[in-house]
Amino acid sequence: MSDDRGERGRGQRGRAGVIAVLCAALLGGIAGSATTWVLTASPYARRDSDRRAESSVTAPPVAIAEPPAIPSFMALGNGYVLQGLRGGRLALLRWSGAAAIAASTSLTIEAVYEMREDPKRYLLAPDRWAAHGHYLDDVGADHRAALEAHRTAFLGEVRVERSEASVGPLLESHGRAMLRLGDATFLIDALRDRDHYAARRAAAFVLGEDGFRVASPILAEVLEEQGPGRERAAQILRALHGREFASREAFEAHWATVPAKERFTIVRTPAEGASR
Repeated sequence: MSDDRGERGRGQRGRAGVIAVLCAALLGGIAGSATTWVLTASPYARRDSDRRAESSVTAPPVAIAEPPAIPSFMALGNGYVLQGLRGGRLALLRWSGAAAIAASTSLTIEAVYEMREDPKRYLLAPDRWAAHGHYLDDVGADHRAALEAHRTAFLGEVRVERSEASVGPLLESHGRAMLRLGDATFLIDALRDRDHYAARRAAAFVLGEDGFRVASPILAEVLEEQGPGRERAAQILRALHGREFASREAFEAHWATVPAKERFTIVRTPAEGASR
């Protein structure tokens, strides 16, 4: 028992020691460069003496790419840490658990910000204008606004009476944008829109081409069409289920045998690999 306690104690001290070393580096400031983060285990850790030794040896010049800048950190207090990311972004992190960083067990991302130059942003709002012309924008808020814009546009197109050939590509464009922004739930709900076939059809194509089996019943509806949509739906169903379906009835007979949990799986295309 004492040996177990000793092992646990050494493990805890080891973790605390690693965190303490990191914290000491973090407190160096967010403006720290890669040279501040020289760790012996890093492939970028090269001593000045090594460089001098290398320079004394005659050898053909070799072009060596500069290593990417290592993100730097700053402890803000009260369990918050600011991390500098590549691409001019900053992440606000929070340690959960105990207030002291060394005693924390997990780290969560509170927000991600991006520094953007936009001198004309507040031409008519001098109280919000910054002389340097740079502003720190919440990336998450931008994504939420973009998602809402695509949802609104999708619904607006659905309500307009126009041909499938004209509205379909617009709906699919908004649907693919929503997937890129990380939301599939809106399109899954659209599959259940019994009043608007165009919405169901577009959502099924977008989801089906991204591997969502749940789109299959609506794609089977498209098998009853005459035109390129039918062949497209047949190809997607083949990729999702690994077999051909000559008709909607043939698919529905197969779908009845698929367990409920498998109906909501996401299937990768053959080029991408197995199901996920």
